[in-house]
Parts: sequence; structure tokens; C-alpha cells
Amino acid sequence: MKRLLTLLAFILAAASTLTVEALPPEIDSLVRVARLAHDSIRPRLYNDIAWKLRYTDPKLAIKYANTALETTKEPAIDDKKEEPRANTIIGICYKNLGEYGEAVKCYEEAHRVRVLLDNKEELAYSNINLANIYININDPDKAMEYVENIRKDLPTINKKDILAYYHLNYGRICTMKGIYDTAYVELNEALRLRQELNVARSSILSTLRLIAELQVLSGDTASAVANYQTIIRDSLLIDKPMFTDVYNSMANIYLNRAKYDSAEYYARGAYAIAQNIAAKQKMERIAGTVGMVLYRQKKYQEAAKWFGQKIELSNNVYDAELN
Repeated sequence: MKRLLTLLAFILAAASTLTVEALPPEIDSLVRVARLAHDSIRPRLYNDIAWKLRYTDPKLAIKYANTALETTKEPAIDDKKEEPRANTIIGICYKNLGEYGEAVKCYEEAHRVRVLLDNKEELAYSNINLANIYININDPDKAMEYVENIRKDLPTINKKDILAYYHLNYGRICTMKGIYDTAYVELNEALRLRQELNVARSSILSTLRLIAELQVLSGDTASAVANYQTIIRDSLLIDKPMFTDVYNSMANIYLNRAKYDSAEYYARGAYAIAQNIAAKQKMERIAGTVGMVLYRQKKYQEAAKWFGQKIELSNNVYDAELN
């Protein structure tokens, strides 16, 4: 029995070592620091880890953000600033995984705490997140309520990054409502502000993607393709959820142009990336694109398999939402 327990302990230690080694060096270092840190700063450190993982490994990020959330509620800590931050990060991760219902719950909880704290700047970011998620679940009227909240507080905040988010979300809402001229003005203003602020290239590319989507809707697919190709060239700087959307959009453009080889290349690429990050809602949508590309090529049996995959994924997503 003693030998068995010793062997078990060795196996567990080895597994633990492998788990740590599997993390990127920067994350590994933060995890080690967080484990040894004073209670008062552990929530911030665990949130920092989750923030860095939110796009590359959203499921793991949720675990670390939940650790931060649990730590904030310990009587000796009670960190009200890191609590809404943890909920926000968890919401972002659920959004990246396509689980929008869970994302809404997390954002609303973060917003509730920030209302109590009465910090206008932090409240603005909560309104930004809520507007963004309601745009993602196709509810522009609800999203507009939060955009209006941002607009009301802008004179007291006067921060260009928040102003950029305001124009960005307002432009997206106008796109959804078919008000393309206004949407184009708003999105380009968001792009101008972000370039002026010298923000991360990834934020500029995400704005460019929204402009490309608007160009597709307004019929200017040539400009859209040029913008999508600019984004793809900077592929190392964009997150995987956005990459799937860009590839799927390219697939649909080439599908409509009857350029089926290119359409299939982008559609299968989009699906592979969505599968890699387990984004089921994205996988469902893209499976339909792959199926349609194959159908147009008269590859009916293979197309039927992909349409079946779309239905199966749709049922899985629906079941997950019910539970």
C-alpha cells in the first residue's frame, strides 16, 4: 500500500509539472507569483492571468477568473474593484466561446456592482460590454439603451478610448438597422480615434473588420475583400474568434462569386479555427457555409454531412442554453 501511495503521489506530481509546463512562459510565471502572493493582490494577479488567456484559451481563462472571483469574496479581502473585473473577463470568454447567454449574465453582474461603486469610467466600460453583447445576440434596440448611457456620461469622462467605443457600437447598431451611410461615418470615426490613440494593432484590425462587413452589406465587396486581406496578413495579431469570422466572410464572398475553390478553402479554414477554440455557435454557422459551398459544387453527399453537422451543432447549442 505504501508503494502504491508513493507511486500515486509521483504520478500526480508529474501531471502537475506537465500542466505548468504546458502554459506559455509568461502565464506560467504569473501563476507561480499568484500562488505565493499576499492575499490582498491575489485577485488582481489571477484576473491578469485570465485577461491574457481570454482569446488564446478562454476555457482556462474562465477558471482563473473564477479563482479571482472566489478570492475577492474572502472576508479578509473583499475586493470590490476586482470582483466586477473578474465577471467581465468571464463574460468576454463566454462571448468568445459563442455562449452569449452566459456572457450577458456575467456582464450584468459586473454592471450591478459598478453601479454601486458609482465610478463613471468603469460604468462606461460596463455599458460598452453590454451594448456589444446585445449586438452579438441581434438585439439592436437593447444595445442602443447602453450606447445612450455611454453618450450621457461622455462629458464627465472625456476619454478618447471610450468615445471610440461609443462610435464603434453606434456604427454597428446602424449597420444592423440598415442605416449604412451613418454606420460608415461612425465606424470610420472609431477607426480614426483608435489610430490617433495609437492603440494595439489588433483593435484597429477589429474595427477594419466591421467596416468590411458593412461594405459587404452595401454591395462594395471589392473594398471588403481588400480590408479582409489586410486583416489576414496580420493574422498573428488578431484573436481566433475574429479570425473565424473573417475567413467565413471571405468564404461567403467567393461563394457568391461562384469561385468555389477559394470559398471552400476559407470555409474549411474558418471551421478548423472555430473547432480549435470549441466555439459551437461559430462552428454551427460555418458548417452551413461549408455545406453550401459543397452543394454548389454538386458534391451532394459531402454537403449533406455538413448540413447534418450544422443541425447537430444547433441542437447542442440549444440544449446547452436550456440547461
